[in-house]
Amino acid sequence: MKEKILVTGGCGYVGQALLESLAKDFEVTVVDLCIYGENQVQDINLIKEDISNATPSWFEGVTTVIHLAGISNDPIADTFPHANYVVNAAGTAYLAEVAKRCGVKKFIFPSTCSVYGYISHEADELENCKPSFAYGISKLMAEKALFALAGEDFKPVILRKG
Repeated sequence: MKEKILVTGGCGYVGQALLESLAKDFEVTVVDLCIYGENQVQDINLIKEDISNATPSWFEGVTTVIHLAGISNDPIADTFPHANYVVNAAGTAYLAEVAKRCGVKKFIFPSTCSVYGYISHEADELENCKPSFAYGISKLMAEKALFALAGEDFKPVILRKG
């Protein structure tokens, strides 16, 4: 029996590439509004839904969530500031809280280097975070929510990609 993984935002640019690899070894469910089209990978369960509508049924048997869904950059966040905070901060917190209640053990969250703000040197994970714009602020808020939920039975993994 294959391990079950839930991927939010799996129909987006990064998600499509990731799903091709995951589908070989895992039972994968994708939650996505499909704004950019539907998943093209075979053997994937698709739930066309907003992450803010997460229900326990999404997480039945799921051990890991890979959370890619969200507002994806500074220009979009600046254009739609309300959606940026609702989706990136509150949506992530709510999704993770429901996942934890349902017994999900690992929550992988690709965040962003924007949480550091504008700095003139290479940052590391111990760098003091002072995001300069709405996008970075919303991602840092999501990270803090994940850390608040962390415990022996729920392990968030945060990746600050550039």
